[in-house]
Order: sequence, then C-alpha cells, then structure tokens
Amino acid sequence: RKVNYSTGDEDPKTFVVEYWDSEEENGNFGLNSGTIATSEAPSRTMISWAKNANISLIGDSLSVGVFNDLFKYTNAVSSRWLYNASITPTNLDGYRTLESMRRNGQIGTDVLIISLGTNGGFTTKELTDFYNRIPQNVKKVLFVTTNSKVGHRNKVNSQIKILASKHKRVSYLDWEAFTNQKGRSDFYGADDIHFTNATPYRNFVVRGAYNAFH
Repeated sequence: RKVNYSTGDEDPKTFVVEYWDSEEENGNFGLNSGTIATSEAPSRTMISWAKNANISLIGDSLSVGVFNDLFKYTNAVSSRWLYNASITPTNLDGYRTLESMRRNGQIGTDVLIISLGTNGGFTTKELTDFYNRIPQNVKKVLFVTTNSKVGHRNKVNSQIKILASKHKRVSYLDWEAFTNQKGRSDFYGADDIHFTNATPYRNFVVRGAYNAFH
C-alpha cells in the first residue's frame, strides 16, 4: 500500500512507502519521493521490463557502467553537469547531451532518467530550460536526488522536487531520503561523494523506474 509518510494521506508526489513484506512493515522499508523503491534486488519482472522498455538515462560518474546492460540508451559517461556552457568536451553538458540524443533518436519514449547534480548545481531557469527540451512523447521523466556531500546538494534536490510538483509526467526518486533513513555511511566511501558499492543504487533506480511507470 502507498501512504504519505508524514500524514497518512495518499499523495504520489510526496514521501511514500510501500511495504513489501512483514519484515519491512516493522520498519525496514524503502523510502523515496514521487514513486516507490527499495535497494533490494529487482524482481525478474522488473528486470525484464527494464531491458525491453524504451528507457534512456543521462547521468554522471555515479552512474558509469551501472545500467549499461539494462536500459536501451545509456549515456552515463557522457555528462557531468545538467548545464555548463563553458565545459569541454561539450558532451559533458547535459543540455548538449540531451540535444545529441534527440538528434540520434536515443531518447526513450517510455522513461527518461536524469541522474545529474553531484558535480554542480543549477538554477530554476536552467532546470526548466532543460526540462522544456525533453520531447513531449516521453511518457515519464524521472529525476534522482543526490546525497553526495557537496555544498549545492540541498539546492539541487529542492529544485528537482519543485519541478516535479509542476509537471504531471515528472517524478523523482529521493535517494537522499532513502540513504539517510538507511544509514548514509553504508552507501558512501571516504570521499563522501562516490558509492562504496553501486548495486544498491542500481536496484533503487530500477525498482523506482518500474513503479513510476506502472
């Protein structure tokens, strides 16, 4: 069942939890915003969907190689910032990565996952402009919040949540809330930026994308 974590009211745009079994009902539950996910291994149904659905991902170094065997179009190596006009090579800028994917027919029409914001923040205008460049035939746009220890973390996550509140097809996976609830130190290494193990992140995103789309 899906409930508002803070009020008990049904609200798919805010903190929600889904109880997968009796153990999780006793407190070991997955927590995010906008849709449901845990870091448990996805079911075979979820994996099959991830491999066969029309999904694309734009991410930074935290996503490198994590989803290459799953999603149809994965440009995880190709971007570090959502917007950075001065950066070279130009494919490290999310705007230009998105435009390149559009020209080459690499934007999945089922789900577009955006995992950017660790390397640099962005303004409301920059995020809005980025969103407006996403083709209208993409059914679900899914952002993932960051919990890397960077000074712009709160601003990035706040901007994502505001965008999701304004657009019906936009949801977000709150990786920050999930890892804080589980114990952040279990997920991040000595630099407080990169993962000690990318598997929980992979599971979290795959489960979240599946539940956001269905």
